[in-house]
Amino acid sequence: MSFEWIDQPLTEQDTSRSPVRIRSQVVEPRRRCPSISYPWHQWICATHGTLTVMVDSTWYVVPPRQALWIPSGTQYSLATMDGAEFTCVSIEATVEVNLTDYCTMFRVSSLLIELLEEADHIRQTKEVSSYVGLLQRIIVEQLHRQKEQDFRLPWPSNERLITICQQVYLHPDDTRTLEQWAVLLGISSRTLTRLFTEDMGISFRAWRYRLRLCRALEWLCHARPVTEIAQELGYANPSAFAYMFKESMGCTPSEWRSPAR
Repeated sequence: MSFEWIDQPLTEQDTSRSPVRIRSQVVEPRRRCPSISYPWHQWICATHGTLTVMVDSTWYVVPPRQALWIPSGTQYSLATMDGAEFTCVSIEATVEVNLTDYCTMFRVSSLLIELLEEADHIRQTKEVSSYVGLLQRIIVEQLHRQKEQDFRLPWPSNERLITICQQVYLHPDDTRTLEQWAVLLGISSRTLTRLFTEDMGISFRAWRYRLRLCRALEWLCHARPVTEIAQELGYANPSAFAYMFKESMGCTPSEWRSPAR
C-alpha cells in the first residue's frame, strides 16, 4: 500500500534454548515491521490497539483479545495505523501444538491472557525454575482450545484494483460503485467486476463490507465514539452501523468494547 509507513523492526527473539519463548512489543502509530519469516511457529496476540498482519495477498486484522497463528516458515509483515501492543509466543517447530498448517485467527480466552501476562512477567524478572517450563506447557496446551475467528481481508495484486482498495481503506465512507470506478479508470464495468472477483475471491460489495468491519474494530479499540465511527464508515446513522456490526460479531459495538468482554 502507498501509506506513509515508518519501518520499526521486531524486537530481538529470545536466544534461550527454551522451546517456547514469550515476548511483548509496543508498535507506534503508522509503524510497519518489515516482512520476515522464522523457523518456529508464531502466535501473535494483540493486547492493546489493533494489528494488521500481511501474509501474501491476505490481511489479518488482529484486535485486542484476538490472535493470529503463523506456522513456521511463513513470510509475513505487520503494521498498525493507530499504535498497538502485542504478545508473541514463539514455539519450536518440533513441538506438537495441534494447530493448522496455515494462518488462522483465534479469539483469546481470559485464562490464556492471564497466562501470557504471567509468562511475560517471568521473562522480565529472568526467573529460572521448574514452574517456568510448566507454565509454558500449559500455554501451548491452551492454544488449540481457543475459538477460531475470521478477520481476513483479501488484498489485490492488480494495480487498478490496488488503486480502488487503497482509496476505500483510507476513506471507507467512499460509496462509489464498481461501475463508477470503471468509468474513472477507463475500463468496462464487466471487465473490472471480473478482475475483482478473480483477484479477490469475493465481490466488491462483500469486500467493502468486510473492510468496514475491520476498520470499525480498529477504531473501537481506540475509544472513538460509535456515532463518529458510523459516519466515517459511510452509514446513514449509528443504528445502521450497529445492525451491521451485530450481524457480523453477535453483539453491538458498545457491547464489544465493554470491559466485561
